[in-house]
Amino acid sequence: MDKEQTAAASTDRFERKKEAIIAAAAGIINRRGVKGMTLADVAASVDLITTSITYYFKKKEDLAVACYLRGIERFDALIITALQEETPQKRLLI
Repeated sequence: MDKEQTAAASTDRFERKKEAIIAAAAGIINRRGVKGMTLADVAASVDLITTSITYYFKKKEDLAVACYLRGIERFDALIITALQEETPQKRLLI
């Protein structure tokens, strides 16, 4: 592997882990709320130690914001898809 491939693999691994952290945190937030989410619980969900989470998100609040932004992105995608349908009835079935 050359340097570019190594860097790309490292970046891909970073992004996959970051996505796993966001998914785990979102699940915990959905069940317990932001107050009930701890970095320790998130870390345990993705097989990391608590301090490793801070490599990806400096504070709990940063992770919570990432979760909410992800949710907004998903709703935005649903809205865009629904708006492509011809009738209001079909838009609701998306």
